[in-house]
Amino acid sequence: MKVKLLLTSLLLSCVCGLWAQTATISGRVLLENQTDHRNVRVLFVRTAPSALTDSAFSDSAGNFSKVVQTGIYTVSYSKTAYLTASRPNQNCYSSGSLADTTLLAKGLEGSLSGTLASGNYRVSANIQVDSGTTLTLMPGTRLRFMEGKSLTAIGSLIAKGSLGDSVYFTTDNPLTRWNGISVTGNSEFKLAVVELSQNSAVTSWNMNIFSRSTFRNNTTTTSYGGGAINIRSSSPIIDSMAFVNNKTPFNTGAAIFANGFGLTINHCVFSGHEITKNNPWGGVVYIGKGELNVKNTVFMNAVNTYGIFATGTTKKVILENVLFVNNILANNASGTTIVIDAVDSMEVIMTNTTIADNGQSAITMRSGRPNRLFMTNCIVSSQPDWVVQVSNSCLVQYELKNCNFWNNGGLISINAPALLGTNVTKNANGDSCDAWGNISFDPKFQAGTWMLSPGSKCIDAGTNSVVTLNSDLIGKPRIFDGDHDGDTIVDMGAFEFDSIATSTGIGMHKHVNANNEMQLYPNPAHDVLYILLSDKYTATSLEIISITGQTVYSNPNPDTKTEINTTGLAKGIYIVKVSGTESTSVKRLILE
Repeated sequence: MKVKLLLTSLLLSCVCGLWAQTATISGRVLLENQTDHRNVRVLFVRTAPSALTDSAFSDSAGNFSKVVQTGIYTVSYSKTAYLTASRPNQNCYSSGSLADTTLLAKGLEGSLSGTLASGNYRVSANIQVDSGTTLTLMPGTRLRFMEGKSLTAIGSLIAKGSLGDSVYFTTDNPLTRWNGISVTGNSEFKLAVVELSQNSAVTSWNMNIFSRSTFRNNTTTTSYGGGAINIRSSSPIIDSMAFVNNKTPFNTGAAIFANGFGLTINHCVFSGHEITKNNPWGGVVYIGKGELNVKNTVFMNAVNTYGIFATGTTKKVILENVLFVNNILANNASGTTIVIDAVDSMEVIMTNTTIADNGQSAITMRSGRPNRLFMTNCIVSSQPDWVVQVSNSCLVQYELKNCNFWNNGGLISINAPALLGTNVTKNANGDSCDAWGNISFDPKFQAGTWMLSPGSKCIDAGTNSVVTLNSDLIGKPRIFDGDHDGDTIVDMGAFEFDSIATSTGIGMHKHVNANNEMQLYPNPAHDVLYILLSDKYTATSLEIISITGQTVYSNPNPDTKTEINTTGLAKGIYIVKVSGTESTSVKRLILE
């Protein structure tokens, strides 16, 4: 009997010993932006073979060590004012070290109001501006949203940066995306950058102000949204903005989806947009209601999307001084510039607009209702398909006057007016034209741009009666006597030939001309450019700006003589702008 008891005792001791085997687990946990890392709680929660809990605390260097019973553990790290981190499924059957962990400081969360000073702020939970309150973000404020977090402004959101010190809305981690901004109160975005969101950068439910800001690399996960701006029930004015590389996987707007009461776009650049699906029929700008008015704006380098898609109950589309270039629509034989597909009659008015080197047709009319198309002083060049492609059910009233249609696949696909495009007379310049002053000549664009060269038949070939703006796409005076024959007649296309700029047009305007204060040589330039400023002129900044509005060179404190290496700049037309204490001087620069 004693022998049996002894054997039983030994057996139980062995089994219990197996169950009670231990391992020493060590590691290091750091606190973000701190040098003292003590008192972080390290919680060990065993998940197999049975539940068990133990804990340790870090020392000032962040080191910890704990003897635990063997098993599979979830190890969590926590400290007040920091985001909890955890490592699941850690094998603790033998002694060893866990990988280093850094706890991120908690950021903004919940309701915010008042003024947020310049600085970097992590947004670690959803934030909102409550009704009746205002949140103002000062220049230099950067909100960094963690994955899936968002900002809802029921009250007013004022995000106003300054030159060189924008307000940023961005992601906290370049590998993740945040959920954008929804604004129902009166809000303003001025000199702001909104980027890397996944649920429309801004969804606007009210009359918000968008000016001099950049929306880039945004997308949307909703089938009714725009990658950059989703306009739901307002008619905002979007002025002096840059939209770059925004996308949508839906047939909506890669940059802007407008289903409110109309939309006005002035002095903007849209570049590099895409609808990421097969056979798309949305646009860079999608409008479903009201009136679209676009002036002094560039649409370029879009892929797999139309430029403007006007549908629904849109009544009118107005374009003046607009440039559509290098937009390619893959696997779809339809227009890449403008598509009209409204349920009611629509009127399209295009003045001094240049459409060149895009894929497929320039304009597609496919609504079954009667539509009216007015094109005056426009250039359509090198479109592989039609200038106007019309569906069989679409009724169109045309009025095409003083335009240049050159090197396109055809003029109008069906029901073209008799003699349109047939030379029957000569215009005031002595060039052959049809009865409405339309010509068909090489526009002679300057290399690297879509500006006119000397000798272009488009110079002084327009009609002044429809021009409503006093400057062209880049701010040069319009109307100008480009051929110097004594008759001041507008040119065809978005650019006025041989006219001195008084502003940069795209993205900047309302500057004073002071060209006597600045000299450029050589001009045209090849490898080196010299900029000479008057000794009496106090300059506060010097910029070189491309025709698409991109600043390719800047100097906040220019000397009276500045030497610039131009070998890294593409050939083409640029604007040199020098700002002073009392005036701004601008001149045209040609790089060859």
